[in-house]
Amino acid sequence: MPKQIHEIKDFLLTARRKDARSVRIKRAKGAVKFKVRCSRYLYTLCVHDADKANKLKQSLPPGPCSTAPPMTPPHPSAAAPFVRFACLPVDCVCPGGIR
Repeated sequence: MPKQIHEIKDFLLTARRKDARSVRIKRAKGAVKFKVRCSRYLYTLCVHDADKANKLKQSLPPGPCSTAPPMTPPHPSAAAPFVRFACLPVDCVCPGGIR
């Protein structure tokens, strides 16, 4: 269930909570959205000023929970190839005796 936060101070307190898992930053033409995923809600803060957005990004808590996705998505061909079969060790006994 999403919730919108209107104050920067409230957003920073929410981002520092114990149950906050990740912070995502979405950039649009007129605004920057900061989204923090907590255990129950996804909280969103919309900032229309680029300077405030940069300051807020710097003041987010450090660590693996702060993420900023790249501006462009990666090319689909850059993904790892799909492996259909895995190699079995020589001494592996499969059910039914089939290797």
